[in-house]
Amino acid sequence: MKIILRWVGKTKNPWLARLIEDYHSRIRHFSEVTFSEVKPTQGLDITQSVLVEGSRLLSKIDRDDYLIALDPLGQQIGSERFAEIIAERREHSLKKLVFVLGGAGGLSSAVKSRCQRLISLSSMTFNHEMARLILVEQIYRALTLVNQHPYHK
Repeated sequence: MKIILRWVGKTKNPWLARLIEDYHSRIRHFSEVTFSEVKPTQGLDITQSVLVEGSRLLSKIDRDDYLIALDPLGQQIGSERFAEIIAERREHSLKKLVFVLGGAGGLSSAVKSRCQRLISLSSMTFNHEMARLILVEQIYRALTLVNQHPYHK
């Protein structure tokens, strides 16, 4: 199963970018993983930005891809349940599992309606770059749980 993380913009903080890359390299031991950044909008109001960025996020999504979006109003789940979700997708011979993170304005309704699942990282608010790091770490943690690797302990 291939894991794809699609998000708006680049990770500008060099410390976070290094940590994200560290987890990226760790995940590759368990699964093929790709980061896919879409260009953020400039000069548009927030409503228009969300729509344009949403179209960009969905532009390379195939009909059979399983999408999970990070959204503050999504379901809060623990790391073990998150690992179960990934394991279930893998057991169903899913080709691509795609995680989607919106820009500053969030996700468009078109993106949310295309997703099979909306999850929230926390009831706390994180900036987008921190959310990326937390997501990548949780994917790694989930894969270690699924593969009975000792990281999660």
